[in-house]
Amino acid sequence: MSILKNLGSTYQTELCLKAFKALANPDRFNIALWLLEPKKNFFSEKIDIEKEGVTINMIMQKLDLSQSVTSQHIQQLQEAGIITCERKAQFRMCKLNKTYTRQMFESIADMFQ
Repeated sequence: MSILKNLGSTYQTELCLKAFKALANPDRFNIALWLLEPKKNFFSEKIDIEKEGVTINMIMQKLDLSQSVTSQHIQQLQEAGIITCERKAQFRMCKLNKTYTRQMFESIADMFQ
């Protein structure tokens, strides 16, 4: 069952627009793609990135951007529901919110059938 089954509502429309706006930036789009397959795109000997996620520092290094810019990108993706972040010790671990993202795009695709 889709979490976005009523895309006609103002709230659901705002959620979709927020997600599209977040993904419209090439860096944020790349973050989402990288988190889709974290083992392929990141490496860590210390953590299971598939299970625990990747650190903002790992994303920052891959983007070659400052921590503040990377954190802003992460915040926008998180606010759009595309990724989730969880604090573990001194790190924020980021993962793609696959269920939400898949359901959102399936609901949008259903609108155009």
